[in-house]
Amino acid sequence: MKHTSPFLLYSFCLILGFLLSSFAWETVPPPAEKSTTLQQRHAKKVQRLQQRLARTQRLKVRHRLQQKIERFQSPATGSDKNRTLSIVGFILGLGGVLLFGASYLFVGFWALAVAIVSILFAIGGMTTSIGALLLLRHNKEGFGGRGFALAGLILSALIIGIVLVGFGQTALGL
Repeated sequence: MKHTSPFLLYSFCLILGFLLSSFAWETVPPPAEKSTTLQQRHAKKVQRLQQRLARTQRLKVRHRLQQKIERFQSPATGSDKNRTLSIVGFILGLGGVLLFGASYLFVGFWALAVAIVSILFAIGGMTTSIGALLLLRHNKEGFGGRGFALAGLILSALIIGIVLVGFGQTALGL
């Protein structure tokens, strides 16, 4: 049986982590001070569009102007959703991946200790990601971050599986 190079395995985990993080990244609401200026700009834009709508007689142009006004008056999506639990699950899963890779830098007892800590991070990431997904299932209006929760769950499951397979191979002497 051929053994996989630790460098290749770690590279695969890192690439998967980066791909999942880009998949998970959702629109983050702007800070409060930028949000108010954005709302002010939108209000001015709506005012100008309404003035233009009052002057326009053509039906097709009026319809397009009304659509623009509705778009600027609608609130930003996802700005009031709580994503904390999802992001914590993702960070713990990514921390498990990074610690798993760091375990190859050590030898003996320290490698075992870092591998155990990485599996603890992964277990924490898995439980918080599952909790976030359950909250999302029952309360879609108050919670967000489904992509982060899924990415944290996948990374955590991947690390738990890899570490357990590694421990099994070591115990069996393969």
